Amino acid sequence: MLGDAFWKNEENSIQVMQQLNGHKHLIQGNHDRVKGNLRPYWESIEQYAEVNDEKRLVILSHYPILFYKNQHYGAVMLYGHVHNTREWVLVEKWKKEQWAMGIPSRLINVGCMMDYMRYTPRTLTELLDANPMPEIARDRKDGSAVESAEQQNKRERTWDLNEGYTAEKTE
Repeated sequence: MLGDAFWKNEENSIQVMQQLNGHKHLIQGNHDRVKGNLRPYWESIEQYAEVNDEKRLVILSHYPILFYKNQHYGAVMLYGHVHNTREWVLVEKWKKEQWAMGIPSRLINVGCMMDYMRYTPRTLTELLDANPMPEIARDRKDGSAVESAEQQNKRERTWDLNEGYTAEKTE
């Protein structure tokens, strides 16, 4: 969970945690209280994490990081904190300005209230599908174009779906 999992009532929080299946890891948010009786329900509590999801680097932080590790090489930054407020609008504006400058940015707000989240856990592929990034043209220092993964896959007659799963192209 990317923070702000529970706020205040420890007894109710414990009841919810007891109903959740699977491994529970917390990227701590500004509203999380993890001392006392709630602490043992978390396998880990971190401020920041990097995970590999089917060969895709995913950066996890409660707070959006506008410039993040391997941003230019396909990494994805999942965050919360800003909910669906004016701060989220500002992050989205920043992301679009990066795209306009030719800087890839896969900042994705995973707040449960977002339309594409619908208070339901989502896979990385679902998040990427719901938050597409335009094709970013990249040039080398000598001015020649860098072929994107999508262009290379089209040339090789293979599509790379969300940088992890490949399938043969049919005509």
